[in-house]
Amino acid sequence: MGNVTVDFKELKRFAEQLNSLNQEKINEFNEAAVKRLAGELLRNVKMNTPIGQYPSGSGKVGGTLQSGWTVGEVVRDGDTFIIEVFNPVEYASYVEFGHRIMGGEGRTETVGFKEGRFMMTVAADELRVNAPQILEEKLLKFMESIFDE
Repeated sequence: MGNVTVDFKELKRFAEQLNSLNQEKINEFNEAAVKRLAGELLRNVKMNTPIGQYPSGSGKVGGTLQSGWTVGEVVRDGDTFIIEVFNPVEYASYVEFGHRIMGGEGRTETVGFKEGRFMMTVAADELRVNAPQILEEKLLKFMESIFDE
């Protein structure tokens, strides 16, 4: 049998680079990943949000609900990174989940129900499906930046 020579220099270099990852770099990655996911959710929820159609001359313009979507700041709670995507427009929840239609005298009786559009629900479901691929791409870029130093 022949002798086998193995050069472990590259493996040792790789191990040193892994060990050099400090918590600050990891936290920066986590914060950037959370922001990327929130951006994806924001894009999807805006695409799913209906734009109001009003008769000409009414003075009303559609798009308030769609432009109301906002991304908050990243908050860290221990090892958890949290970011909020929300819509402060007062009727957002009624469009999301649906609402009763009031009518009759004094508008006190329910005459129907307007189904919800579930724009955030659908966007969140889409993100759950796409998040692993988004995070994998982000992680690969992060690892390349670390190991190309």
